[in-house]
Parts: sequence; structure tokens; C-alpha cells
Amino acid sequence: MHLTHHLVDGLPSMRRTAVLEKFRALLAGAKQRGVRTVAYVLMGNHLHWMIVPESREALRNATCYVFRGFAKWFNSLLGRTGRVFNDRYHSTVGRSVRQAFQMLAYLIKNPRAAGYAPGPGDVDRFLGVNEPLVGSHPFLRSVFGPLGPPLRELLWRMVRGPVAFVPVRTRLQLPLPGFS
Repeated sequence: MHLTHHLVDGLPSMRRTAVLEKFRALLAGAKQRGVRTVAYVLMGNHLHWMIVPESREALRNATCYVFRGFAKWFNSLLGRTGRVFNDRYHSTVGRSVRQAFQMLAYLIKNPRAAGYAPGPGDVDRFLGVNEPLVGSHPFLRSVFGPLGPPLRELLWRMVRGPVAFVPVRTRLQLPLPGFS
């Protein structure tokens, strides 16, 4: 499932270190609520989040936790009150191997297409892919293949540049070995 959520007009960019750290912390809480993160990217005025929910209830609980928690924190950071996100998030469910591949490719390519891409060979630190999940989840493995160099090479070709990989246990972004 690919979720997209937009900020209301007039708010500053989400591409800040503090925002990234808070969003990652919220993703850890989402995992405890039954939603595993496949990939994410923070853009200036919106975010993309590709997930695998265990159930509808887990999806509801995790999205409320992440989006409400983020909105409260972001308002606090800015010293303001009011809405942070426009209406509701948009969701797309991948119903085939091809669609899942296209959703992940879109998410990974989005910062470069929007002009946020760092220089050639640099990693966009606001983009993360949960490589262990992509390489071990039965459906995702059928789409992207095994964990390790073949998966990294496939993602490299998809975006024509480095991708940050987010290990589940550490939630740190790591550059692709051999590609930087």
C-alpha cells in the first residue's frame, strides 16, 4: 500500500533533519501497531509512505498514530495550532507484482523528479527503503528478488542513483556499498 499525505499551504518544508528524525521515530511506533514500512520519502510539502499492514485495524491504528503524532509535533515545532495535513491521505493498494514495482519505483524516483536530488552519487537522506523487509517479505521478494546486491542493483537501475537503505533494527540510513 502506498500512502501520500500533503501539508496545508503555507507550512515550511518537511525536508529538515528534525522532521526526518521524528518521522522515523513514528515509523517505529507504526511497526509496533502492525504496519511495516517498505519505503518512505519526505518531500517539501508532502510525504510518501509505502507499507505492509497486517490488518485493516492495524492500518487504522498506525496511520492515526503516525499522522496525528506528526501533526501535533510539527505544530509544536512551529509554535502554532491548526491543521497540518490537507484532508485525508491518499492510498493506493498494489494488487499485482507490476503495480507494487511501479509504486516503489515512483516513490524512489520522486525526489529526483521534483528537483530535490543531491549531486550525482549522493544519497537523498529523506528517502529510505527497508531492505530487510523488501528482501524477506514473500510478496515483495517475488517482486524485487532476494536481499543483498541483486536487490540493490535493481533499485539502483530504477532510480539511476544511490538509495538509502533503512535497517529495521537501527533505522539509520546507509549508503549503498560500491555505488557512492
